[in-house]
This record gives sequence, C-alpha cells and structure tokens, in this order.
Amino acid sequence: MESILSSHMSDSKSNFESSQAYPTENISDTNEQMIAFWSNERLSPILLAYNKEYVDGLTSLIEEQTLEIERINEENDKDLLFITILQTEVERIKFILRSYLRCRLGKIEAHYQHYHELLYNPRIPDQFAEHETSYLNNYKQLVEGHFNNAILNQLPQVLQTFPDDDEACNLLKFMILYLFLRIFLVNRPSDDYGVFIKIIQDVGTYNFNDAMPFDLQMSVGNLFFIKFKHALELMDKGWARLI
Repeated sequence: MESILSSHMSDSKSNFESSQAYPTENISDTNEQMIAFWSNERLSPILLAYNKEYVDGLTSLIEEQTLEIERINEENDKDLLFITILQTEVERIKFILRSYLRCRLGKIEAHYQHYHELLYNPRIPDQFAEHETSYLNNYKQLVEGHFNNAILNQLPQVLQTFPDDDEACNLLKFMILYLFLRIFLVNRPSDDYGVFIKIIQDVGTYNFNDAMPFDLQMSVGNLFFIKFKHALELMDKGWARLI
C-alpha cells in the first residue's frame, strides 16, 4: 500500500512540476526568506523596512500556484490527496504573509504619531508600503478626530471660542490638541529592548563602536542576548536574525 501511494504521489508531483510557471526552488527560496523577514518583524520592537520585493514576489507566486492547482484539479479531479497537500502549503504561505502585514499594521497603530513623523523623512527610504502610508494617514485622522470630539468639544466654552473670531477659535483648538497629543500621547518604540539573536554567518571578532567594553566572537550558530539597536546593526549586514 505504501509503495502504491508513493508511486502515485511521485507521478502527481512530476506532472505538477512539469507544468509549473515558476520552479519549485524559487518558491522555496522566496518563502524561506519571507519567513526570516516575518520572524524578525514579529520579534523587533520597531517597524523594520518593508520588504516589497519579497512580498510582491511571493504574492505573485501564490497567485500563479493557485491557478495551477485549479487547472490540475479540473484536469485530474481524482488526485485529491496531492491537490490537498498543495493547497495546504499555499495556505501556510498565505498565513505567513498575512501575519507579516498584520504585525506591521499593529506597530503603526501603537506608535502612529512617531511613524507619521518618519513618513516623509528622506533619510528613511522604503520604510512603508503604499497601503501602509494610506493606512497611517487615515488612522491618524480618525484618532485625532475622535480626541477632538471627545475632549476639545467638552472644554468650557471660554476655551473653545473667541467672540467673532473663528480663525482664532480653530487655532486654539489646534494648539490644545497638538499639546495634548505631543505631551501625553506620543508613544515611541524603544530600541533598547533586549532581544535574542542567532548568528547566521561567521563574523569573527566584532565590536559595537565602543558601545560595549569588550569584543564579541561570533560564529555561525552562536546565540546572544543584546539590545535591539545592536542586533539591528548585525541584521542589516545579513549576519544575524532574531529568534
């Protein structure tokens, strides 16, 4: 029975791979890299740079594979076991992609004022996706509108208006709202949190620009618990990943 099933799966897989629009290796490599980005994003206290190339590439591959599975299902509807396995794998990749995007939106909501300040910072290119930029602007507008209705409009009348001067009234509202948000509500992420990292390339002896009074010897597989701002330095060079 086992040999029959193995033969059946092998034949089905051969038929599937021969008709794929993209090689299996491309999907596997892109998926593994996306898992690394997803893991780093979930474990990072700040919003990392958006990986547009991999997100768009994986999205295209998912669409291609979904169409290919549908075609195979129409041509050979008896091969349900193998088709189910393929569909499960596609759903697993979709879950990783959705979780990555949700994680980023969650960070944007938690620190929306901070990231809105960075939105048009030319020194931080490709920090946000287009949909994240739109989401951030809309979220900021909704939150500030809520505070305006819930707080400013409940202030004593003398603080809400100036007689016969609508512009001064609006200016006062804006100043109160601005001070309230800046003083009490700005919640910035911290890069001083401790994180665990795993070294994925041989680095040798490394020093974090005198941030530590000693050098670290880093080899593949080593684990360290350091501040995120130091971990980010290694991650940007492709030497480490968060765990």
